[in-house]
Amino acid sequence: MKAYICLITVRAGQVPHLRHIECADDDAIPKSLTPLLTEWPQVHRIEVFDDDRLAFAADAPNLTPA
Repeated sequence: MKAYICLITVRAGQVPHLRHIECADDDAIPKSLTPLLTEWPQVHRIEVFDDDRLAFAADAPNLTPA
C-alpha cells in the first residue's frame, strides 16, 4: 500500500482540508476517495499527492462516489 496526501477544497478560495489515504497504486485512488466524498458531498476540488508528485486531481463536475 502506498500513502497519499489529499487536499480537499470544499469551496473555491477556501483553504483545503488535509487527509491521508492508502491504496495499492495511482489507479486505485478514485475508489479510495469514496469515504472523503461521503464526508464532504459538496467538494469543489480534490488533489492527491504522492510525495511532491500530483497523482490525481479532479474538479467538482468529475467527482462522484464510486
